[in-house]
Amino acid sequence: MKFSIPFFFHLIYVVVCFYDLKEFYPFDDTRLYKLTWEKPDIELLAEVVEKTQDGGGTVSYANPYEGLESLKMKTANGEEYLCYLPNETEEKKDEMLEYTGPNPIQLMMPLMSLLTCSYKIESYWTYELCHGRHLRQYHEERDAKKQKLQEYFLGYYDKDKLEALDKQFEENPLKAKDVPLRKIDSLTLPYLEIKMDGGTVCDLSGKPRSTKVIYVCHPPGKHEIYSIEEVSTCEYEVVVLTPSLCKHPLYKPVESSEKKITCTPIGENPKRPVALMELESESLLLRHQNILESFGLGSDSGIQIEVRALGPKDSENLVTLLTTAKSREPTEKQLEGGKGEVSGPPEIAPTVQYPVDEKLIEDFLKGDYCLYGGTGWWRYEFCYGKKVNQFHEEGDGTKTVIHLGSFNRENHLKWLQDHTNKRPKPHSERKQVSQYYTGGSVCDTTKKSRSVEVKLKCKEPGLTQNAISLYLLEPHECEYVLGVEAGFLCPLIQEADENGEIDLQNVLKKRVNL
Repeated sequence: MKFSIPFFFHLIYVVVCFYDLKEFYPFDDTRLYKLTWEKPDIELLAEVVEKTQDGGGTVSYANPYEGLESLKMKTANGEEYLCYLPNETEEKKDEMLEYTGPNPIQLMMPLMSLLTCSYKIESYWTYELCHGRHLRQYHEERDAKKQKLQEYFLGYYDKDKLEALDKQFEENPLKAKDVPLRKIDSLTLPYLEIKMDGGTVCDLSGKPRSTKVIYVCHPPGKHEIYSIEEVSTCEYEVVVLTPSLCKHPLYKPVESSEKKITCTPIGENPKRPVALMELESESLLLRHQNILESFGLGSDSGIQIEVRALGPKDSENLVTLLTTAKSREPTEKQLEGGKGEVSGPPEIAPTVQYPVDEKLIEDFLKGDYCLYGGTGWWRYEFCYGKKVNQFHEEGDGTKTVIHLGSFNRENHLKWLQDHTNKRPKPHSERKQVSQYYTGGSVCDTTKKSRSVEVKLKCKEPGLTQNAISLYLLEPHECEYVLGVEAGFLCPLIQEADENGEIDLQNVLKKRVNL
């Protein structure tokens, strides 16, 4: 492959340098750029002249690249191009010059002063965000006689802090480069940050809880809580969708439209780099091969794909896809009456096969091969028949570990007696089995040991069939549900006994007899 990767990296590097010199909206990787390849402006002018002469009229021509910043680029093969960068700052600059309205804090002041609260209800906890005052996490249990309330304050805010922030914006007029950006659901959004601190003291860190409240512009929003996340131990981040900020031009969502970088050849160079055309040809060939394979037409199907150039100077039509079907020798089952006529492809009954690594299964059932999951602050460790842990690992290797439970067969059987619906279903209906792990770390609020129900689930065949998925839920305080989903579990789930236990020796014995 002769494709010049340095060519494109060099171009991106130059674009980065170019945009870093601008006052408004520096270059970042959330903005989309597309390289296009056009004829030089001199050739465009010649075409206009030729058409005008044929039609008998006056020449009217405007250079499409006039006023654009240009850069001379060179590929690894020595091909030279002049590339024109898009001008993206003028519209935002004009909008800011016209804006003389309130600063972002003043726009948010009505919400902060109305004592308005927003709520987010999750499976166990409810979150109460009273804008400009506090963020509270609580769980309420009621029965006929009494009411039990568990609550934590995740941070406080007050009028003095708000007025100080307002004064800061007034003394230092806002510029586009000062507005932070973050990606939310593939959208790049400017945001206003309010820091709440002084919350309930954290049991793990010994420090008061704190929260960053992220306000983003959302015209149809009702100041609702979009997300709540514990980004580090007892430190939280809340995203709020509000229409109030949308009145300020710098807090409107960043346009994600694709920007065009136009490159034209210099001299006798081809319109597009030869190495790029070769790469596109190979990509096109691979894409069509994948399509055929998805229909069960592999390399032995008689379908051939050929990619070839029509001519050395014809860069417009460099890639041509030719699909031809080669005749195949008919099988005996396809012959009718010995006449040699093909009656059609043989029917193949669909079968479901799960790739099995015998050593992996053995180590997993022994508890030596542990599974890990989780992408946030906390991660999860599951060792079959042994333990379930929740942990966080710092950059220096130190770990904070919360033990959620260990497997005790006696406790597991007692749990099944109390929850008969957790027993395995008949084999024909079985997709999962549950096991109960107990004796975890003592919970600070309930003063009881943590426990977790582990659900082993069969991942059906598909593109992600070989992936292993773990998720953790907390339906009741310090009582967890760990879901473990994987393709290699499918045959093991069928081997589970009436108590949902999988015996290693039975599994190995059956596999030897297969």
